[in-house]
Amino acid sequence: MSQSRLITVSSGKGGAGKTFVSILFCRELARLGKRVALIDVDLGTPNVHIKLRQKPSKSLDSVLQQQCSLSSALVEIPADQWQPAVAPGGKFYFLKGVSGASEFLGGDLDTQDKFLLDFQGLMAQLADEVDLIVLDTGAGVEFNVVPFCMMAEDLLVVVCDDESSRSDAWELMAIVQGLKDPPQSWVIANQVKDEKMGKTISNYLVKLLKKYCRSTTALPEYLGWIPDSGESSSSAKEQSRAIDLMDTETDASRAIHQLATLLLKHHAEDVGDGYHDRVQSILNR
Repeated sequence: MSQSRLITVSSGKGGAGKTFVSILFCRELARLGKRVALIDVDLGTPNVHIKLRQKPSKSLDSVLQQQCSLSSALVEIPADQWQPAVAPGGKFYFLKGVSGASEFLGGDLDTQDKFLLDFQGLMAQLADEVDLIVLDTGAGVEFNVVPFCMMAEDLLVVVCDDESSRSDAWELMAIVQGLKDPPQSWVIANQVKDEKMGKTISNYLVKLLKKYCRSTTALPEYLGWIPDSGESSSSAKEQSRAIDLMDTETDASRAIHQLATLLLKHHAEDVGDGYHDRVQSILNR
């Protein structure tokens, strides 16, 4: 059985810098010697390909509709665009999302189940090729986001120091916390001034979960903080700006490198393939 691990990155609200974090997190995993695939599962307005300056002709939809193979739709980011590597063997792939596809999970239960089964099959194929699969979700806490959080083994919740971001992050984590077998959630405080603020945000969210959720098992843990770099701003200009993968020396890049290193340490004695079971639990609701 494959030991590939599935990680979902979400935030609840838009503008928290989720896609910025997803991309640089994958870059750092690749630099650390991991074969990583970033899947854009924003079913409304995917933009990973824009951030990566890529214009692939094939997408997640192309694969699910059996118009092409997974291998032909995956785009490998050349190593010379994200090095220097810290450890050998790293690979960075991504799969373009599809715009206006929220009907996949917004229709009747049969449509949702078919989509999730097809997606599970895609993940099973990918698990044979990579060490880590990272899902970059859309904004919100509804049908187009929650299933991807449910099937993950690790859920990275990106949250900023503003009321709407904290509120949406809390709502997302409360939903996940109510699962029979929730993923391990990790809080990443983005666009904050220091470690103290990051821990304050995380502690606030955990306190709410303890107070209002019936289940307090597998409570979220604080993974770390990312300083405000301007690159992860919620402005329209920054949302459409490409990310320079070669720039590994910004404060934000160094912070994300530390977060990726820390998560891999947590994985060292806890390698699993639980996302298959999580998808099945959704289908058996």
